Amino acid sequence: MYGGALLIREVTRRTGRGWRTIVVLAPAFGVLQEALLTQSLFNPDYYRADLPNVGFVPSLGIAIPWTIFVLSLHTYWSIGTPIAWTRPINSLTYSSSENRSTARPSTRTSAACRAVGNPRAWPCE
Repeated sequence: MYGGALLIREVTRRTGRGWRTIVVLAPAFGVLQEALLTQSLFNPDYYRADLPNVGFVPSLGIAIPWTIFVLSLHTYWSIGTPIAWTRPINSLTYSSSENRSTARPSTRTSAACRAVGNPRAWPCE
């Protein structure tokens, strides 16, 4: 499962919430991923593809069509689909037979790998 999807799923499960929380957190993850890590939202020369040039709004520094595409891509495909495939829709919360502490080490490990695992997030010389 995608690292961001795993973290969003765990936050949703631990707080006892459902799909509304996932739909709120997924675009936030998309902004984090595309604005800070891959930098495709604000970089006009992103992989020399001229993606931000179509529909560019200078006052915001983003291209509206690209931003909508990327945020919907992360919301539905990067986050929503892996969660839906791994858990039934109505069983995001813990059942009484599950132990909440069993997922904590893997969640921490996943968060650490996510923090250092994207080489584009590292400063370049």
